[in-house]
Amino acid sequence: MKVSKHSYKLTEPEEEAIKGYLNSFVINFNIEPIILKQKDKSFLIYLSEKAEAKNEYIQYCENIHYLRGWLYGCVMTKCGRIRKKE
Repeated sequence: MKVSKHSYKLTEPEEEAIKGYLNSFVINFNIEPIILKQKDKSFLIYLSEKAEAKNEYIQYCENIHYLRGWLYGCVMTKCGRIRKKE
């Protein structure tokens, strides 16, 4: 798991909560996102160190449960499990 050098430390339960979803994200997108945990226990997700340096995050997650759901949704969309109405 890539964690920003400016991040607060993720707890073991937080790491366990997203472990499987993060692995699926990496496999499906071939990108390991950088996770930044903030003081208020919210998270910012970056796709590269360059994006992190410019503070160009792709997702704000208000808590670990939101982050877990976001990772799940990304993978389901990529796999075609969630489709837009056309």
